Amino acid sequence: MNHERTLADTLELRRRRECLICGTRATPIGTVNGHLGPPRTYRLARCPACGFGFIEDPRTDFEALYDEDYYRGKGADPRVAYDDDLLPDAIRQYEWEGITLTVDRLAPKPPRRWLDHGCGYGGLVRHVATTGAAAEAVGFDYGHPREHCAALGVDTLDEAQLIANQGQFDVITAIEVLEHSADPLLFLREVHDLLSDDGLFFATTGNAARHRRNLASWKYVIPEIHISFFEPRTLLRAYEKVGLTPVEVGAGPGMDQIIRYKVLKNLGRRSKSSWERAAPWRLVSRVADWKEGVSAQPVARRVDVAASVGDESGVRSA
Repeated sequence: MNHERTLADTLELRRRRECLICGTRATPIGTVNGHLGPPRTYRLARCPACGFGFIEDPRTDFEALYDEDYYRGKGADPRVAYDDDLLPDAIRQYEWEGITLTVDRLAPKPPRRWLDHGCGYGGLVRHVATTGAAAEAVGFDYGHPREHCAALGVDTLDEAQLIANQGQFDVITAIEVLEHSADPLLFLREVHDLLSDDGLFFATTGNAARHRRNLASWKYVIPEIHISFFEPRTLLRAYEKVGLTPVEVGAGPGMDQIIRYKVLKNLGRRSKSSWERAAPWRLVSRVADWKEGVSAQPVARRVDVAASVGDESGVRSA
């Protein structure tokens, strides 16, 4: 996991509009107003070759951006409120159920080791552990969340332990994490190193292809924290660059629940209710997926060279 590009290198590439995924010169496509004071305007660019969109001049005061207020919905994104996940009927449970169902059809079956990278307060880790979706489930995050996880009894790794577990995880999840990454290829190389042979990397992130013509006005662009944006073709290129084999997700079992959570979150809901339980979620999820392309974003698998010989498809389906 000793990859050499530094944060300073990454920021210089962004400033020069050199695509971090494929190296092509990106095109400036507008500016975005920040969500936090003092007022600031950020520059947005997009790669014409692979579709990678990015904030050229992101903030790097990470401790200030991802402080306790951020995790309690008082930061750049008020929809992020991890305390809500602790409610008995939290709507986040739909997402956790959907993730485990989707992983079950894509990943090696239990027993397996599962790492949730960017685990927040550890809700998915708790869900995986209590439902038996993995023989061992652990989380990883920086700063404030680790202290909170410890108080909740959620197992987490520190950076040294993460390095010591190279090649040990059968499943790695990164739920709404990639868009926060200053250097997505560096992050994905670390994921590759942590996965076991045939291990699955399951990520969710907004589909920028649906907003290609109006990226600067896409509500998902929160320039203090959401600084990297991916089309499906962007992720395909990124996975292949780091030695991961792309895997199609599709609208199979589990995706309805993941989209159900996203819809309710965007409606400002916190807890399950009788009206939302009565909603025709199969239909609603299909419509939302058609509009936003949630299931079109590929995930990836680590496949050793010998096992991949003769596979010329580029994308493996489940």
